[in-house]
Amino acid sequence: MIRIKGHSNFKLTVLKEFKNGRPLIRKSSISPPDSLRLISQCNKQSLFSENFSKEIGSPRVMYRGDVKGNFYFDMEYLPHSEFLNFLIEKPITEITRSINIILSFIDDCIRTSSLYVVNGDTFLKKSKNIKNNLQNNRWVSSKNYKKICSILDKSIEVCLKEPIPVGYCHGDLTMSNILFSNKKIIFIDFLDNFIESPLQDIVKLRQDTKHFWSLRLFDSPVDETKLKIVLSHIDSQIQDRFSCYNFYRNLYSPFQSISLIRVAQYAKSSNTVDYIINCLESP
Repeated sequence: MIRIKGHSNFKLTVLKEFKNGRPLIRKSSISPPDSLRLISQCNKQSLFSENFSKEIGSPRVMYRGDVKGNFYFDMEYLPHSEFLNFLIEKPITEITRSINIILSFIDDCIRTSSLYVVNGDTFLKKSKNIKNNLQNNRWVSSKNYKKICSILDKSIEVCLKEPIPVGYCHGDLTMSNILFSNKKIIFIDFLDNFIESPLQDIVKLRQDTKHFWSLRLFDSPVDETKLKIVLSHIDSQIQDRFSCYNFYRNLYSPFQSISLIRVAQYAKSSNTVDYIINCLESP
């Protein structure tokens, strides 16, 4: 079994309480300021689990609570396989079918979105916050800080001129947040974004399929060559699926750059910063 390291600031606990013979999983914040983020994630997951298809879903939220200012919610446990195990173990026909289901979800979100030019203050506020975090990150050298900020400014400049699809999205649709349970695709770890857009879900998927981000998160040996071949095949599916949209052709690259830079601000090694810069130079 391949296991992927997590990057969440939240705590996961397996509870002794059972629902339908299965344990519950508690996700809790570790500080009061993080509680607002977790409440938003809980609400988004709950809405998703109640409204989406039989082919795709998420663990149901069973209980919510608060302990000393720290919010938590309990969700059902679903026996599952992590998505990257699925990529190694399953034939390409089954992989292609599953990816089409995920891309159809994004297409549905695009169809229910509204296209408009986002207020510049939204981007500028986020840019200021990111730059402050980058400047305070000891792994980001002054040279790399200038390079990253230059790319960020150019990316935002493009985004301020183009209409963006604003509407429902998962928010952090990386491979590590996609599971399989009884032939059903399961989404976990929903995230609110500074701009809620299905374009963000495309960007996060391609963070893995183009830039192989999740391959860096394994804590056990894997057939990296095979995974890169499969991920590249999926990347071609994504390109073929969404290249018909003007917003995708015009905004994918700057949106991907902004997304990668948002990761860079929390980098915990100079190697991670260098890896992100390499990705930024080929978005």
